[in-house]
Amino acid sequence: ENQPIPLIQAQQQLQSEFNRISLEMSRTAVHLGKSGLTGDSARLALQDLCRKFDYAVDCSAVTPQGIMVTVEPSYYSLLEGSDISQQSQIIQVMTQHRPVLSPVFRTIEGVDAADIEYPVFSPGGNFLGSVSLLILPEKMLADHIGSITKGLPVRLWVMEPGGRILHDRDAAQIGRNLFTSDFYSPYI
Repeated sequence: ENQPIPLIQAQQQLQSEFNRISLEMSRTAVHLGKSGLTGDSARLALQDLCRKFDYAVDCSAVTPQGIMVTVEPSYYSLLEGSDISQQSQIIQVMTQHRPVLSPVFRTIEGVDAADIEYPVFSPGGNFLGSVSLLILPEKMLADHIGSITKGLPVRLWVMEPGGRILHDRDAAQIGRNLFTSDFYSPYI
């Protein structure tokens, strides 16, 4: 009730976008549950998922052993066969069989990104692995909340719990860590 209007608008924008992500990942997971994690049908489903999000790096199907077996778009297909089983979000989705959003980390694609993992089950209920949507959070946040405070004397920024800044009107701050960056040490 007492939150500033730009903060409420940002919350609504992000909730709406996360709902859209959840819906599209659920649809893709159902498709992969029927088609399997590999093959033309799986590849087309992953291409379609990636096309829906302009802040997506790639989309992949991951086995219960943490192996990326199908990766789209095609320029990332060279990563097929990569073992990502030690990544915390992979461990979590494989053990809990629930959707997971990772913090930002350095990916095997060579970018700093966040990973959204969604479990895949066969029509009979057998766990088959997961579908992954690797995203650039700073692009997603800029797309969905960047314009909310434009022209207002209000500054809105987003930070991960670990201190990494994901969105700031000052683009030079994005990626810095509030707790560890020398830039912020005089203020801590």
